Amino acid sequence: MEAPPIQRSENGAGYYSLKPDIKVIAPWREWDMISRTQMIEYAEKHNIPVPMAKRGEPPYSMDANLLHISYEGNALEDPWTTPDESMFTRSVSPMQAPDEPTVIELAFEKGNPVAIDGVAMSPATILTKLNEYGGKNGIGRVDLVESRFVGMKSRGVYETPGGTILSVAHRAMESITLDRGEMHLKDDMMPRYAELVYNGFWFTPEREALQALVDKTQEYCTAEPDAAPAAAAAPVAAVAVAAAATPSARSSSRFRAASGGRRAGGL
Repeated sequence: MEAPPIQRSENGAGYYSLKPDIKVIAPWREWDMISRTQMIEYAEKHNIPVPMAKRGEPPYSMDANLLHISYEGNALEDPWTTPDESMFTRSVSPMQAPDEPTVIELAFEKGNPVAIDGVAMSPATILTKLNEYGGKNGIGRVDLVESRFVGMKSRGVYETPGGTILSVAHRAMESITLDRGEMHLKDDMMPRYAELVYNGFWFTPEREALQALVDKTQEYCTAEPDAAPAAAAAPVAAVAVAAAATPSARSSSRFRAASGGRRAGGL
């Protein structure tokens, strides 16, 4: 299997030792541009739109992908600085979110999301749709100070609307299909797994061993949508269990995810 190109990594150099055939795209090293001004001039020459916030000395940096967008640096380095509302691009303020909930149903197969409201979709399409649902309901904003791999502290503001919905829904499924011991074991190893991925150690025996354990816990984490969805009981971002799974029917658990309302922000 051919390794996909890597455009950005917190520890890009480590990929070569773990996956020699991987292609790392590093424009700052490979191109002859040495300043932000030159990059903007190049973009204008080739009709590449550049946000106004990127011109001159931007108040913060932005990095985005399908899962999330992060804002860091400059003005945000001061923990007392409250991000301006105009900074956010993927979600409305929780104070501006609708007072009525948005009700959706997610289907899972062995822990992997496969459909929304009974419509089968690819993982990318599911995350795209959940980003829309979550963004409109003020879900997924986080403001935190993280400890980087190199030992420094860095404040980051994140928007992860679709990923937040998936996380809450998946944890609800696991509360039905995993027993106490499995849940405790999985919770214990989650920080270690996340640390390996964050630091760029995807192609390592440790990560693959942990993945095998995770896959085993997801053996019965399968859910099908209800035939007749009912209205959500409260305007909060949550996952309400619609039917409990029995030991003999763990593979057909049903649940309903409800999101929305001004109290939804912060999940």
